[in-house]
Amino acid sequence: MISREQCTRIGTLAKPHGVRGEILLRNVEHLADLMEFCSGFVFIDIDGGLVPFFLTGAEPTGNDETIISFDSISTREMAAELKGKWLYIPVQDTSKEKVVASETKRNSYIGYTAIDEITGIIGIITAVDESEMNPLFIVDDGRVLIPAVTELVVKINQEKKQIVFSLPAGLLEL
Repeated sequence: MISREQCTRIGTLAKPHGVRGEILLRNVEHLADLMEFCSGFVFIDIDGGLVPFFLTGAEPTGNDETIISFDSISTREMAAELKGKWLYIPVQDTSKEKVVASETKRNSYIGYTAIDEITGIIGIITAVDESEMNPLFIVDDGRVLIPAVTELVVKINQEKKQIVFSLPAGLLEL
């Protein structure tokens, strides 16, 4: 069992959002770390113990709030049971193993649709270029290159296999 010392507290589960089990997470700290776990196990403090939940989506809404979803929470009522609980993620490891895990994580997005929040669908992520100091998502076999950095990610939807990006003006014209 994982202890609190092995985790980073991310925020408080505030209230259900919508009818499909999404939950509003408030007082979000370490948003970039949460986005790294956007398809992995996080922990919720329930009755003094950390209980694992599989995170399937995280959509920042601003003002230190993020809408999150879990694979095992599918109704508003189930989400309401988690109101007021703390959300944790495992402490980030900066060792070589973490770098390998990050490469593996980026490669797991091959086949996802890349979408710009303003211009719409960009194309399909067909590869990841890890040869440079700054890794890149290769879209449509090289037609578009997108920096593989958390700061550009707005939302990852595991079910629809989509990543929504907030891309700087002009990036798609390069």
